Amino acid sequence: MDEWVLSDEIYKAAHRWPLILLFILVGSLLGWGFSYLLPSPYQASEEISVELNAYRAPEDRYAADYADAEFRNLDDYKHWQMSQLEVLVRSDAYLQETLNRLRQADPAWNTVESPDLRNMLKAYWRNAGRWRLTAENPNPGQARQAVQVWKDVILEKTGAAVESSQSLFRTELRLRALASVLQSVQERLSSLPEIRSALVDWRLAASQLPADRPLGPVDRWHLQALASRAAGPETNWQELMAEFPSSAAPLSNYQSWIDRLMIAVDEETNVLAERNQFLEAEQADLMAQWESAIPAGQGLSATLIVDPVSTERPQVRQLRSTSQAALVGGLLGLLAWALLVVYQITRRAYR
Repeated sequence: MDEWVLSDEIYKAAHRWPLILLFILVGSLLGWGFSYLLPSPYQASEEISVELNAYRAPEDRYAADYADAEFRNLDDYKHWQMSQLEVLVRSDAYLQETLNRLRQADPAWNTVESPDLRNMLKAYWRNAGRWRLTAENPNPGQARQAVQVWKDVILEKTGAAVESSQSLFRTELRLRALASVLQSVQERLSSLPEIRSALVDWRLAASQLPADRPLGPVDRWHLQALASRAAGPETNWQELMAEFPSSAAPLSNYQSWIDRLMIAVDEETNVLAERNQFLEAEQADLMAQWESAIPAGQGLSATLIVDPVSTERPQVRQLRSTSQAALVGGLLGLLAWALLVVYQITRRAYR
């Protein structure tokens, strides 16, 4: 009885070159035939440049309101902007506009619907920088058309959205400036009645003093402090403060000056009340404009820039060429031969 040795069996099988070549050849022919029966689609690719200055991330109220989220750091803000851009470029609005333009350029696209186009188009990105846009189609010309028109739609629509975001940013700056002015007016408006009440109290207390005698240093200082609180930067206030009675003037001079001071306080109170009403109305109007304009920005930052990388025609390549299919078939044929050898060796060992 012959002794069975595994290494000998492997050696014999590995030296049957005609059989090995036959398996590889049959596999290559099958792969080659498969590539003709089911041809590989063509892929056209374009690149766009996406740049973002995220310095406004902590104070970008518009993007936070649109996303209904708080961006705690620059990375969160940047990642959300990139994700939002990807959502937009594959949204129904972008794809439908792309399909409309394709149908106008070539009637062959009339049989294609938005879901079919969405399956053809892909966007590859890791971060801000170069984004790669691809379109896959059995027809190389249609693949080139699809990715080129899609890129044009992305550039136009994102450009319009960023312009809206920039307008929102300007409105936001106006709202902040207006809020600061309104706060100052309201603070001034709330302090004037208190000052007027203090002046009335001072006048009542001073009425008990002799009218023909000068004021004491403490009473005069108190009155001067109240007047300084009431005075504003306007010229009329400065003129009134310049006419403050001297230390040697009798009390009667102070009383007539206080009358003028109280009239000035009443006049400014009325003016500030009207201005406060006007500023609040302007703030409400700006806020309504800001809120109504939020959807137009589509969440994109005012500092986002989307530009083409090149004006050359899209590159087109076949995803799986005939030679690649033959190579894969040959490798599968070699694998099939190896499995056959393992089966034969295992069967002999069992016997």
